[in-house]
Amino acid sequence: MDIIQWHLYQYTGSGLNGPSQKEYKSMLFQNYPNPTISTTRIRYILQEKGEVSLKIYNLAGQLVRILVEGKREPGEYTVIWDRRNEKGEKVPSGSYFYRIVVGDYNSSKKLIMVR
Repeated sequence: MDIIQWHLYQYTGSGLNGPSQKEYKSMLFQNYPNPTISTTRIRYILQEKGEVSLKIYNLAGQLVRILVEGKREPGEYTVIWDRRNEKGEKVPSGSYFYRIVVGDYNSSKKLIMVR
């Protein structure tokens, strides 16, 4: 079972010009650790509420695992991938890609599984 944790990511500043402001920017980060042996953490930030799709693909472009699918509130999220595919089987060592799509924002990163 994947572990999903989240907390609100915000910058709060106050200065001479007025009240505090919150600034959000949607972003996908490099997984950690990379390369990895068994599990890896994938972190992303959402600027606004929306439908989120976060999926793992092999080098042939075939879907390996859906990590996130559905509405999420603005904030910072961390998903832990346990090296398993949709059937619950461990995937072999090699290079994989993970891709996030949130509205108009999409980004992909490469991750490496080793034994």
